[in-house]
Amino acid sequence: MSATTDTNPAPDIEDIIFSKPPTQLTTTTSSTPPAISVPAAPAPHPYTIVDSGIFMHSDDGDVQLTNFAARIVADVRRTDGTDFEPLYLIHTILAGERKEFWVAAGRFDGLAWVAEQLGGRAVIEPVSGVKKHISTAIRKLSAPEQQTIATHTGWMQTTAGPIYLTAGDPIGATEEAVDVDLPQELSRFALAAPKAGDDFGAAVKASLALLNLADDTVMVPLLAAAYRAPLGPADFCVHLYGQTGRFKSSIAALIQQHFGTELDLAHLPASWASTSNALEGLAHAAKDILLIIDDYVPTEPDAQKKAERLLRAQGNNTGRSRLTGAGTVRSARYPRGLILSTGEDLPRGQSIRARTVSVEISHDAVNVDRLTELQERDEAQLRALAMSGYIRWLAEHHDRVCGQFDRDVADHRDMFDHPGQHRRTASNVANLMVGLQRFMEFARDCRAITVAEHDELRARCLKALRSAAVAQIDQNQSETQKFLELLRVALATGKAHLGRHPYGIPTCRDRWGWRYDYSKSTPRGAMIGWLEEDERRDGDRRRIEDKSIYLLPDATYRAVQSIAGSSESQLRLAPRALWKALHEEGLLASVELNARGTRTVRKVIHGERRTVLHLPADSIYPKDTESNR
Repeated sequence: MSATTDTNPAPDIEDIIFSKPPTQLTTTTSSTPPAISVPAAPAPHPYTIVDSGIFMHSDDGDVQLTNFAARIVADVRRTDGTDFEPLYLIHTILAGERKEFWVAAGRFDGLAWVAEQLGGRAVIEPVSGVKKHISTAIRKLSAPEQQTIATHTGWMQTTAGPIYLTAGDPIGATEEAVDVDLPQELSRFALAAPKAGDDFGAAVKASLALLNLADDTVMVPLLAAAYRAPLGPADFCVHLYGQTGRFKSSIAALIQQHFGTELDLAHLPASWASTSNALEGLAHAAKDILLIIDDYVPTEPDAQKKAERLLRAQGNNTGRSRLTGAGTVRSARYPRGLILSTGEDLPRGQSIRARTVSVEISHDAVNVDRLTELQERDEAQLRALAMSGYIRWLAEHHDRVCGQFDRDVADHRDMFDHPGQHRRTASNVANLMVGLQRFMEFARDCRAITVAEHDELRARCLKALRSAAVAQIDQNQSETQKFLELLRVALATGKAHLGRHPYGIPTCRDRWGWRYDYSKSTPRGAMIGWLEEDERRDGDRRRIEDKSIYLLPDATYRAVQSIAGSSESQLRLAPRALWKALHEEGLLASVELNARGTRTVRKVIHGERRTVLHLPADSIYPKDTESNR
């Protein structure tokens, strides 16, 4: 028999993962369910349920309440690890036809499910208090199976201790049966519980063999992400990027197969082409695992918006709260594992990049022959076995390895701290290092590696992650700073020039795009704005200082993009977004916000009212670099 769900029609995409009915619970063992009949012993209540209906005994005789029989055969609590959704599996008989379906516990007493599931043939008699009698009768004459179904992966606390859930076997110090009902996209996240005789030495070596696929600066952070993921929620993500044809997705698939052998290149769990709501729900269900989101293309519509929403939620461990159908607040959904994203470029925005460990893969960085070998199914099975053994080891030492995780990260921060980097970077990379150390400790305990090999591997990984931390400095550079640098280059090299406001030629001509030859000043490049100077008297000496610049927005943007040249150096922010960023970082001297939010001002220059960007002159040439005039 099939089971249907008593929920609102056409559920919102945000509710699909949480609200869909359990699919793995089996309550009958044959195609013919047992008949519903009168209990053998007298019941301490006035109700009877037989195939023809529900009856209530009274002094005046039996009163029929319904023409259908019904019982609760399963009382299930579905949990996403935060919220619980109680459901009843109802078995009914109407005119000899049997049916099973799911009803949300909160809707059971209202009996709206009768018409929805049984149709117009189902009759509820017009008896005083009939709804209360029917619901009471069904509850008293039912003996439902009690069950909990998890709708998430990762750690779950049970009476026997912590267990780790995937679509495969629960893994823990003591295995306990727990049913899971995962979204379809996570159905291939399936690990088998380790068993006696498993060769963890070969499995660990197969996992670590990925380090030889490309440079350590690429492979160490990626492999560390797989080992870090089971240690609990992360407040950062990892992003692998490079031009097309550099095997980004193939490498990501090998890393992903630590959590399921079927997670190959053709079956990666998520793509940036999905909607924001779908990605948010999936990342929430993907608890304590590494979740690949493949193929970020910055030119695709809404790509930046989706990246901002999801990666910011990952970095902040926060999401948007929602109301349930009953009007109560449901806990916010945010990523509870570790996201490994791939794409042709980095998402824009300094705050997003600060929450990201970015890994760039260069041309010809991958050993293609080695890649082909590692894609063999036997290799994938060994990687999954290594992760199963590691998770079992984490369960056995859960209080120690997970309980002191934050302290260990704090102890490692100084190893990755460099001048000029964002304050988050050292913590992000320290997270990866601690994940590596946990796995190496497991590998040493199961004698897959010797103490000497452990020390050598640790030094190798530490060196690679220190290089990764330094690389984040350039990758996290503000787009506004890039804009100002490109503007400075355009003026200094004569690719653009500024006039003088109100009239004339800037006093320091060569700085603002002019050439001086034989008593003649000549502007170079495109005209992109004007310089306003401030004249002061110091005794008998006249001193002129640059005060403000007024830039023509479109001409300036074209000039700096032409200076950038290659696509990798181009500004990633569109003009309006760039002007907004300049304003938010306090780099605009003044703005006149209008309905369009352009961050420009209107100023009369050379007798004409113009729309310009107003910047202090020292934003281009700081005062401490100016020469005396």
